[in-house]
Amino acid sequence: LEAARALATGTPFLGHFCVSKRTPVLLIGSDSSEYDYARQWRRLTAKQYEELGGEQIESDPVDPTLEVGDLNPLNDCFRHLIETDFSLDDPDKVDAMIRAVNFEWGPYEWEDDDAVEDEDGGPQHVPGGWRRRHGAGLIIMDTFGSLTDKDLIDNTQMIAVYKGLRRFVTATGATVLLLN
Repeated sequence: LEAARALATGTPFLGHFCVSKRTPVLLIGSDSSEYDYARQWRRLTAKQYEELGGEQIESDPVDPTLEVGDLNPLNDCFRHLIETDFSLDDPDKVDAMIRAVNFEWGPYEWEDDDAVEDEDGGPQHVPGGWRRRHGAGLIIMDTFGSLTDKDLIDNTQMIAVYKGLRRFVTATGATVLLLN
């Protein structure tokens, strides 16, 4: 959780090692209860939350009466999925998690019209608008053994698990930290 805190806030890891760039973090926790993870996170971050400005409500840029979230990095750049049924050996669940990792974060920013390459290699127009950044830079999976039903000692069974993990990493572009 200390690595998640440091990367989400862009502040030194363990109070000593510099973090060059703030990045959003996703914790996929299967080793403890939601209460235990929340208690550990709150104990680790309570003081820093206030030091980072406390609650920082952002309004929707189109309708300023709508509040869309807390931009404090400890809320905005840290997400958690606790006690899910996610499994690295189930392709459908890997696909669902790949979509879930594409969460929005950061303030709304105006983006001008753009042209991107479509799946056929041709140009596709993307209209401008208010957008937030997407995705996670670090995904922590706690623990590896709880994210598969396969025998961790059987190399043949683990090949399918590692293929799911490789597909997940490739699709999300994130660094994955597996805790065992």
